[in-house]
Amino acid sequence: MNSANWNENMGLNMSPEKTAFMNAMLDEMARKSKNEMMPFLLSVMNRANANGIRFSDEETDFIVGKLTQGMSSAEKKKVEMLRQMTRMMGRSSGKRPH
Repeated sequence: MNSANWNENMGLNMSPEKTAFMNAMLDEMARKSKNEMMPFLLSVMNRANANGIRFSDEETDFIVGKLTQGMSSAEKKKVEMLRQMTRMMGRSSGKRPH
């Protein structure tokens, strides 16, 4: 998917800040091997947090879907477990996407 129009194609209405972050992530992701995806996901989460960027569940679904393309079932389960943990941490800290 062309990173220039993915936001419109997915029906997402992200802020310009999130859109720029996602474009950079998708461009970087295209250069990663399958084995690099899990560490890359952690890096993306850390960068987003460091920049005060929070994603909605719908936006996160899109991100996880893109990152897990081509992963084995076991790898996808690890990503989903990590995602569930971050959701619980977000709820307990009272953080909301913006």
